[in-house]
Amino acid sequence: MNFREKKKKRNLYMIIIGTILFIFFAKTQLNYIRGGLNKLFIPIKSLVYKGTGKTKNAIKNIRDIERILKENERLKKENFKLKIDKKYVEDLKVENQRLKTILDLKQTAEREFIVANVSFKDALSVYNEFVIDKGSEDGIRVGLAVVKDEILVGRIKEVTKNNSIVELISKSGKYTSVVVGNNKHLAILKGNNSNTLTVENIETDALIKNGDKIYTSGIGDLYPKDFYIGQITKVQKKKEDLFQDIELRLPYNIFEVTQVMVLK
Repeated sequence: MNFREKKKKRNLYMIIIGTILFIFFAKTQLNYIRGGLNKLFIPIKSLVYKGTGKTKNAIKNIRDIERILKENERLKKENFKLKIDKKYVEDLKVENQRLKTILDLKQTAEREFIVANVSFKDALSVYNEFVIDKGSEDGIRVGLAVVKDEILVGRIKEVTKNNSIVELISKSGKYTSVVVGNNKHLAILKGNNSNTLTVENIETDALIKNGDKIYTSGIGDLYPKDFYIGQITKVQKKKEDLFQDIELRLPYNIFEVTQVMVLK
């Protein structure tokens, strides 16, 4: 082997060794650069990861909110239905009790009566009169007494074919002869266009107290005897006065009166 061939072989070895060293150092540098880049991008990757997680959580929360809203709406509908059902049952109980009361009255009453519905009330004169849905065709006539649950309300004032006007005992300036308390003190009950009526002409020395019951006296032609009206709610007496200051409050709410009975 001559000198030239030896030189070529040595140069080849040098190229191979240089290539190997270059690859080694290049790989080392690439790993170093990759490590540096990883360190640089780790915060960014972390933010991206967190953002993705938050997005997933936000989507999940939105779905949860939609589910909760649907569930809430369903519960509202069920609650509303339960309220309606409860109200329906309560109304049935009230209606059943009303019909039972009417039936009991029919079985025990000494007089026949006609059940009538209140068809009209004037807000400006609600304590004076109202209209019922029964008239002459139903056997109604002027002067008949009208009661609610055996409590005197008034009397028939006018009659048409299918309707009648009931004049109330609470009508302003309306006078009714009554007896008060166990001693049956004779007095005059005066309407005041309100739920409070005045008991007049009871002398100061008469024994009257709150809770004493008031009935019609039967004197005159307005009402038969012994119709219950209510109880005394106020008694005030002064020695210098000739008569006591006595009041009666209606035992019913006139605004809630929807049905009455007309005694024949």
